[in-house]
Amino acid sequence: MDNLESSMILNQIKAAINQREDAIASQIGAKIYRSENGFSQEQIYVYGGRTDSVFTLTLRKDSPSHQKYGELVTGCIVYSLKERQLLEKDVCALNAIPFVKVKSLLPEHNDFADKLLEEGISTCDIEEMLVIPNTTEANTFISKEKRDVKVLDVPFEVYENGDDIGWIYGFLKKLKSEGVGLMPEDEAQYLAYKLIIEKEELTEKEKKNIFDNEGRIFNNSVSYYYLIWRKVAGLLNEKQQRQLSLLKQNLFVERLALSDHALKHIGLNLKKFASDYPTQAAFLLEKILSFKDINFNTDGKYPLYLNFNSFLHIYLRHTEELNICNQFADRDKFQLEEKDIMTVIGHVMRALNSEYQEYKQRNPNGRFYRRGAMAYYFNGDYYNVDVNPDGSISTFYKGSGKKKLI
Repeated sequence: MDNLESSMILNQIKAAINQREDAIASQIGAKIYRSENGFSQEQIYVYGGRTDSVFTLTLRKDSPSHQKYGELVTGCIVYSLKERQLLEKDVCALNAIPFVKVKSLLPEHNDFADKLLEEGISTCDIEEMLVIPNTTEANTFISKEKRDVKVLDVPFEVYENGDDIGWIYGFLKKLKSEGVGLMPEDEAQYLAYKLIIEKEELTEKEKKNIFDNEGRIFNNSVSYYYLIWRKVAGLLNEKQQRQLSLLKQNLFVERLALSDHALKHIGLNLKKFASDYPTQAAFLLEKILSFKDINFNTDGKYPLYLNFNSFLHIYLRHTEELNICNQFADRDKFQLEEKDIMTVIGHVMRALNSEYQEYKQRNPNGRFYRRGAMAYYFNGDYYNVDVNPDGSISTFYKGSGKKKLI
């Protein structure tokens, strides 16, 4: 058998193997692409990068990328907002760039996950791509539909008569013992519950944060949680009922004042807002009554949270529900149902918490932000984040890259 005949037989065997692999891939809706010379940015984008498909990349043996990452890498191709905009205008726009950045989806890649994002993989080192398409088309950059946010509803029963104080206090106490930074509302709840359960364990510093010189609770936030628990437990007397009512009124008035202040920045006040925009006013009133601060760090010494001021800033500028003036008409609005906005904010902020904690270790009084080329990509949108020095979110919005937004 001469060399030519041997080569023909090997090619036939290889073609048969490829055909079998293609058939298996098609059964799960995937497709395999092969190339002896690597792939262009155009091909990678068209084959699946555009729709955030999952890629399993086979790297050419002994190539620089193979030496860095091994034979197989599974993940999604990462693009900045500017890169996607360029590719949408001209699919060949990035062909001169010789590497693609990849967000790893497998734990075995953890040792070089950062390098995959920072340095990427040489496009000429890729000899095969298994592409599994994104099944949620609404969650791609190119889609104009509302995003489909999958939420797993886990039934949760609240203990009666205030009996849930045990596990809530236990959880907050555990966080404190681990050095986790609590947002102000969680700190107040912790002190109130410690006062109820372990009063004798209060430190001198904690006592000063709770009591005045006459031994009365002067911290209104602590008083609120203390009295709320007594009400749920059926232990509230008439005097305490009046005190709780007053605290609720004060919180309502405080939030009204914050809302009025925010509205005056856009040429309105509460009275005009209520008369000119009754639907939006009803929505805001419901939030004034029901909003609860949300924390996003269950590890790390620096608090990261969203308070009512954060809510006002975000919603008045970047939601359809409170889209009430021309001043913010050109601001990007969330491509989300209102019920999903907080879910997405929570997902992004929890994903950024490790990076936030590392930044605050170096810059304890600094403002953390991710915007522009550093915007966080999730479900087809790029989210810009700015966090105040105290850990409260200053703003959070979907960016289009059309103009600089504040």
